[in-house]
Amino acid sequence: ELPVEYRLLGVDFEPWRIQDAMSASVINSWTLGENAPKEAISLMLRDKLDPETADALWRWDEDSPPIDPYWDTLRQQDIAPFNPEFRGLVELLWGVHVPTNSNNWAVDGTRSASGAPILANDPHLPQMAPSVWYVVEGSGGDVHIAGASLAGTPFLASGHNEQVAWGVTNVMADYVDLAVLERVGESGYLLNGAPHELREVSLDIPVKDHPDAQASLYWTEVGPVISTLDGSHIVALRWHLFEVEDGTAAMWYDIQRAASVDQVLQAERRPSMIAQNLVSADVYGNIAWQPFGSVPQRQGWTGRLPYPASEPGMDWVGWVDMPGQLNPDSGRVATANARPEHPDPYAISTAFLPSYRQDRILELLDASDAHTPQSFAAIQAAANQTLKDIA
Repeated sequence: ELPVEYRLLGVDFEPWRIQDAMSASVINSWTLGENAPKEAISLMLRDKLDPETADALWRWDEDSPPIDPYWDTLRQQDIAPFNPEFRGLVELLWGVHVPTNSNNWAVDGTRSASGAPILANDPHLPQMAPSVWYVVEGSGGDVHIAGASLAGTPFLASGHNEQVAWGVTNVMADYVDLAVLERVGESGYLLNGAPHELREVSLDIPVKDHPDAQASLYWTEVGPVISTLDGSHIVALRWHLFEVEDGTAAMWYDIQRAASVDQVLQAERRPSMIAQNLVSADVYGNIAWQPFGSVPQRQGWTGRLPYPASEPGMDWVGWVDMPGQLNPDSGRVATANARPEHPDPYAISTAFLPSYRQDRILELLDASDAHTPQSFAAIQAAANQTLKDIA
C-alpha cells in the first residue's frame, strides 16, 4: 500500500530518476542564495524603504557597499506586483526566510596531536521532510566513501573517502537578481537600452479531479517575468541557472574519487549553480579552503537591491574569480558564512553574516598546537554557544 501522501494526492508511485536527483541542485541553488529574499521584500515594501531605511534594514555586514544611488528613483516607478505563480514559488521554497548558519575548518599536522590534518564540518540547514541529511556509507570498485548525503542524491556534500575529507558551508553568494524592465507597448520592453519582445510560453497544468488548466508564462532575454503585466515596469527573474552550463554533478563525482586535495581543487573549477565554501584535507598533510560556484560579475550595480535593467550599462559581464587558500602558513582554514578573504568580496555577495562565529573558531584553533577530534567537538559546541549567546 502506498504511503498516505500518495493516497491523498491521488498519484501513482514512479521510480526515482537521474533527473529527480539532479533537480535537488536547482532547489539548493534557490534556497542558498541569501540576497534574493531581500530584493523581493524591498520591492514589496518600496513605498516605505527610502535609501536610509533600506540601508539600515539590509546592512548585515558593516563594510558592505552603500545602497545603489538609483534606488530612490526606481522604487517610485509604477512597477507591477509579483504574479501569483511567483508568490506561490516563494511561499513554498522560502517560507519564513531565516539565514542558516554553518561552520567548517581544518588544521594541518603542525596543529594536531597526531601530526595529521583534522577536518570538521557543521552544516545547519532547516528541518525538512524528507530530512536534508542522510548519513551513508558506500563502496564500489575502488571507491569507498562515508558522510552526509542530501536526500535523493548520489553525492556526499560532507564526508571522506580513503584519502580525502571535505565539508561545505554557504558562501552566501548572490547569483539571483530581480530585473526591473520598462515596458514598450503591449509586449515589448527595454533591456540595457535596447528594445525586445516578450516571449509567451503556454503551459498545461494537471489539476486533481479536474481538466488540465492552461496558463501562459512570459520570458525576457534575462529570465521569466515574475510580475503581472500591469504598470509601466515589469519584473524579471535573472538567475544564473538560466545562463550556466552546470557542472555540479561532475564536480561531486570527481571529488568523491579524489586522491588528494589537489584533485579536489581541480574538480571545483567547474561551473556550478551552487556556491559553497569547501574545506578539504588529505592523508598527505594538505589542507585547503576554496569557494566554488558561478557568481555573476555585475556592471553598474552592487546586487544589494533590484536593478533598473532597462538602463544602458547594467549587465552581467562574466563570472567572479573565486581564489582560496592551500596549505596556509597559519596551519588552519575556517569559514562560517562571513566575508571571505577575497580581493573583492562584495562581488560575491553583500549578504555575508557577521564574523563572530568565524572569529571565535579561529581564536580556538590558534589556542592549541595539539588539536584532536575531541577538541574539535568542543569547538563546534563553542561556536554554536556563541551563536546562542548573541541571540
